[in-house]
Amino acid sequence: MPAITFPVERMTRFLNRITKGLLFTFYPEIDYSDMYFEVQQITPSQEVADFMYENMLSDERGDGGFRFWRAVVEDNHKFPGTWCYVFYDGVCFCVAHSKDKNDLTNECNSQ
Repeated sequence: MPAITFPVERMTRFLNRITKGLLFTFYPEIDYSDMYFEVQQITPSQEVADFMYENMLSDERGDGGFRFWRAVVEDNHKFPGTWCYVFYDGVCFCVAHSKDKNDLTNECNSQ
């Protein structure tokens, strides 16, 4: 059963806005205006956590209420990237982005 019970479209827009804000904060040189975004809710597991800690940069806001991991390829003109968001140590989402929509097919599930 999904952890989020309000409309998926609303959550998708919310997570895309968070991703765009973090892109602007951490990668201000990247123009994300023509990027494609893909959002998926993921089930936290030890395997997912191990992958994130080994391959992504981490940060948090709100004294652990919002934790996130990021991996963005800055030297690729399509700027593909994956962000994993964990809210209150329970609800977990993945947002992938690229200027090429073909890069996104199940990107969040490849971890």
